[in-house]
Amino acid sequence: MSRPQIAVYAAIGICLLLLGVRAVRETGAEQPQGGAGEGVSLSSSPVGAAGGSGEATGGDVVVHVAGEVAEPGVYRLPAGSRVADAVDRAGGATGRADPDAINLAARLADGQQVVVPSRGAGGTMALRTAWSDPERYAGVVAINGPLPNRLSPLRRVNELRRVPCLLTTSRDSRKYPSDQVCQDLRLLHVAGCTVALRQYPAGDELTSNMLSDLDRWLMDLVCRSNG
Repeated sequence: MSRPQIAVYAAIGICLLLLGVRAVRETGAEQPQGGAGEGVSLSSSPVGAAGGSGEATGGDVVVHVAGEVAEPGVYRLPAGSRVADAVDRAGGATGRADPDAINLAARLADGQQVVVPSRGAGGTMALRTAWSDPERYAGVVAINGPLPNRLSPLRRVNELRRVPCLLTTSRDSRKYPSDQVCQDLRLLHVAGCTVALRQYPAGDELTSNMLSDLDRWLMDLVCRSNG
């Protein structure tokens, strides 16, 4: 691999890292991923005192459970509880969750937020971020990441048509199976989005062929933008 290619890949990695940090901050400021308009739900046990202060009482801790759980919300648990206890109190992880991505054995702290990510969360988060504010992005790339299950591209179809999208998937991926890839691709085409699909004979790992195609796609996007 040449030094220019290494520099490009390093720049891509930095951009993806910054994008991930920005996305995590945005999701923390917005409502938990429990479906549009759900707001924050509370556990069957009231959180805090009768006045609704939401503060921990006695030996309890108050935590916010968000992401891929059945009932996202704010819950009060006994001090010394683990992350796994908070996930269970929120109804358990959904079928799209990747619970191995977080430390289920960690002790909870008062005021902590527990976010259960979805499988292929990196690519999915990139799509969610770009589609939430399409005017700020020249394109978006998702590597083995399915479409956000709570953000349809049809909601802002006119803006999304101006955001080129590259989907790179593996034929034997367990996180993003081929039948779901076909469904997502049809949805994007119906919406009139500019989308390119690249599939590779691999599992869920990142391959050099993916990076090479990503390099070419980015260079083509830059050249067309400057042309």
